[in-house]
Parts: sequence; structure tokens; C-alpha cells
Amino acid sequence: MKKLYLMILLLLGFSLQAQVIPCEFTLENTPTNNGNKNFVTPAREQPYQGPCLAFAFNGAAETVYAMEHNWNNPSLALSDAYMDYKVWGVNNYKTVLESGFKIPLELAGYNGFPEHCDTEFDCHYLTDARACLLNAAGQQAYQITSTRHEQDNAFYYTWELNCAGPIGEYVTVGQVYELTQTTSELALKQAILDKGPVVVRINSKPDLQQFKAYAFGSEPFKYHALTIIGWKETSQGTQWRFKDSWPNAQGIYWSNALADIGTLLPNFQLYQVSDVLLNGASNTQNPVSINTAVCPVVLNLSNLHLLLDYSYIGGKMYHKFWVTSDFDADSWTWGIDYPNGAYKRSQVNQSRYSSVLLSPSYSGMVTVFVNAFKNGQKITAEKQIYLTTGSGGGMH
Repeated sequence: MKKLYLMILLLLGFSLQAQVIPCEFTLENTPTNNGNKNFVTPAREQPYQGPCLAFAFNGAAETVYAMEHNWNNPSLALSDAYMDYKVWGVNNYKTVLESGFKIPLELAGYNGFPEHCDTEFDCHYLTDARACLLNAAGQQAYQITSTRHEQDNAFYYTWELNCAGPIGEYVTVGQVYELTQTTSELALKQAILDKGPVVVRINSKPDLQQFKAYAFGSEPFKYHALTIIGWKETSQGTQWRFKDSWPNAQGIYWSNALADIGTLLPNFQLYQVSDVLLNGASNTQNPVSINTAVCPVVLNLSNLHLLLDYSYIGGKMYHKFWVTSDFDADSWTWGIDYPNGAYKRSQVNQSRYSSVLLSPSYSGMVTVFVNAFKNGQKITAEKQIYLTTGSGGGMH
């Protein structure tokens, strides 16, 4: 058989460096070099629709502080109401937090939401605590008292707001990152491994009923924020570990595995925080060292298929080969005359498919092969085929 010289043109696509990603990971049970640790604080319930982002950012800050200071089972609890009042009307957490804003710890009787009030808009207008947060003498605590009244056999409430002096213990957040380049499930997992929980803000898309059954009946639920603290792989796909504050649905739970979050990421706003300090102390961090294991996968490739018999492009004849897998391969390579022939690395990585265009210089038998790599493992599919060139064309 004559030696064939083939030109290999590889389809271009998104490229991401391969990483070691475990099959299951959660910040509630984080494998570290000093044993498994829980860095997640308990979920808290928001009183009404509106302050979900404050709960999500505070939850992330609490966990990051625990991670940055290696604090197992942290008891840190920040005031969600104080945070919500600060961003109300501004709604820019990055600007607010990176300005050095002090988030006070929860303190019984202070810095809370008004009792017996059920809508953010009404409650914030009736008890606008921003005067205390923006006090000329510095941030102050506030106290809201409610009084019940009866009129015509009906009850209603009024509220009184008072600034109440120094805020007490607090934390600050040094950095807020918006993850504008996180567009795949793999990148989202790597972000959690690198910097901890991810705050997810959903506006209009998608319907959150895909992830959890909220009490909305058949109506879509499209405006909310929560925190992702982990994931696990199942036979039906990836389940995500959510920390949620929604009224009567708060908690920490696994999402529905059938919801493909990877396709929905472009519709989310994703954030992470770092450099969380308590009471302005210098950053004497003892950061956790996460010890993750490779996710074992059973590699399986489909048969190597000839998708295109032949096609003339620029005066040359090309044949297109295609292969699929049952996993997202870290990388692909294609080659000819296996095992010692030339090969090319595909630029379509982190994908369940790959394809190649072959242009033979001479007609003859050739072995076309493709390698898929996942977590250091390799599997090969190959096909021996007669490729032809010239004006007659056709496969034999």
C-alpha cells in the first residue's frame, strides 16, 4: 500500500484546559488535607420576595470566610436585612461590597426586617433604615418596633425606626468577581473548587421550577437568587447543591438532575467573593487546602462514522469523519496510519463529539483513528477505509 499523506483540518471550537474535577463535591463536606470539613452556614428564610440576593451574597461571604480561615462548622451569621437595605435602590453588590461596606452580624432585636410586613417595597418605604446605614458619624445599627392596632374589627400594624448606635461585630468583603466567562458546567465546577460558592442571579430565564418544585403551581418562576455550593454526577446528569432562602422553601438541597444548567448559564449572572475579614482585622488567613480526587469514568466511544462521502473544497477532495462519546472528553486527537502515523490535536475540547476533514494526496487504504482523553485516561476508536482522490471521487 502506498503511504498516504493526508491534510487534517480540525473544526474550531471552545477550548478549556483540562482540570481534575471530582464526581461529587460539596462545601458542606469538603475533603481537605486535614479531613472533611463543613464550611457552609445554615440556610435562612427571607420574609418576602425581594431580598434573595442579600441572602445569597451573605451566605457566600460566610462560607468564604470559613474557607479562608479554615473554620469547620462556622457559626457566622450576617444581617441579611442590613445588606438588603444598603443595596435597595442601588442593586450593585460589587460596588457596595468593594467600597468597604460593613455587614453586621445578626444581633437579636437589631438590624432585622420589620415584623408583620409582607412586601419588600412597602416595608422598605415604611421603615427606610438607610438613614442609619448612611449616618454621617458612620454606619449605625437600627431597631424597628411594630405596634398592632385594631379598627372596625380588623387589625393593622405601624412601625417605628430608630438608629441605635454602633453596629457591633461586622465583616467586609474585599473582592467581588462576576463570572462572565463561565459558560460551561465544567467551568462552573472549577470556579467552586477555586474560590468557593457561586451566587446565581436569575432574571426572566430560566424557569426555576426545573431545579426544584416551588409553590407556584404551573406558573413559571423566573426571578430569584441562590447560592451553589457543590454538585454530584448521576446517571441522569449533574445535580447541583443549592443553598436557598425562598419563603417556605428555604434550605440546602440537590437540584433536579434533568435540568441542564450548562445550557442555561448564559442566562445567569454569576458572582464570587473573596478576602472576607472580621471586624477589620488584618488578613491572617489560614486558607483551606482542598484535596480532590479524579472522577472515575467508564470511557465509551461510538463507532467512527464517515459522515460525508466526499466533497470538493477549493479544488481538493475531503472526507468527513465523526465520533461521539458518552462523556465530555477533556481533549481529542485525530491521526492516520495508527499507531505510528501523524496526528493532530483537536481544538474542540470539553465536548461529547469531535470531527475531522481528511484530504488524501493518493488513493489507498488508511487507518483513521481518534483518541479521547478524560482525567488522564485514553480510549481509541479506529476505522480502516479506502480513501480516494482525483476527479472521479467516490468511496469504495
